[in-house]
Amino acid sequence: MALTPKYQPLYRRMLRILMPRWGGSYDDVDKFINKIYAQSANTRGYERYAELYSMYARLEGDELDLFVDTPAFWSGMRSGYLGLMKRYPNSDAVLNSFANFACRADDKLTYNRLRGMVGKRPAATSWTTKYSIDSCDKKLAAAGNFSNPMAPDATPGERILSLGGVRLGMNRQELLAAKGNPIRKEDWYWVYYSVDSKHNGVVTAVFPPSTQESDGVVQAIAYSGDEISAPSELPYLDDLSSVDVLQKYGPQIRGRLTLHGEMTFKFRNGVYVNTRDEKVYRYGIARVQ
Repeated sequence: MALTPKYQPLYRRMLRILMPRWGGSYDDVDKFINKIYAQSANTRGYERYAELYSMYARLEGDELDLFVDTPAFWSGMRSGYLGLMKRYPNSDAVLNSFANFACRADDKLTYNRLRGMVGKRPAATSWTTKYSIDSCDKKLAAAGNFSNPMAPDATPGERILSLGGVRLGMNRQELLAAKGNPIRKEDWYWVYYSVDSKHNGVVTAVFPPSTQESDGVVQAIAYSGDEISAPSELPYLDDLSSVDVLQKYGPQIRGRLTLHGEMTFKFRNGVYVNTRDEKVYRYGIARVQ
């Protein structure tokens, strides 16, 4: 995996100590993983989260049902693997691990989109007896016609639940633990650098209006900035026309075409864009009722 090599033995040793069989608990494991993940969330999103939970799953072996037994959540791991795929496009281990955990999560769409590349670039060490390529093909009824290979972007119908290290549904305490103090903090939104102060990009977590500091969870996440600073979970959408976005994600559940002025388009998968004079200037994700 892509964790800094000198830290891999330390992380593996800590995860082993925290295993339930040695007196730890799945909650202890989750707290440790989230602590390490939070240290790089500003620059790497959920990449380290995916790496560490993948490492832990392999320590436990096939007896563990990762997404049932532990607090691990697939949308975070999927987001992390999308980032890893973009960071290490030639890594067979990352590709095959991504497919393996898509299988464990019963994510048929993601698995089938990765499966074609896995056939051309297999990595045996990423698979196990229970979660082998053959067993995952049977489990998810992979048909063998993999004409739409996976790219490190969202497909039109997929729900994206996190953006730039912020997850929909997070409360303020969870967001502080994951991202630290924001660069701007208002009652109903917090702003973070998407990478760091040297990059031109910010991620904004939006809360429902509330008079209590502890009330509410993240309802929407917006990105503003340039392409190089953009989160990996979505393709860069700024400067696309409204028609381009509608063709990519439509039909919309909110918004209408207009030649002048501002408009918000929202889609069934939670993606939304803000446009000005028919051009996207900000985009993000929001909870869908």
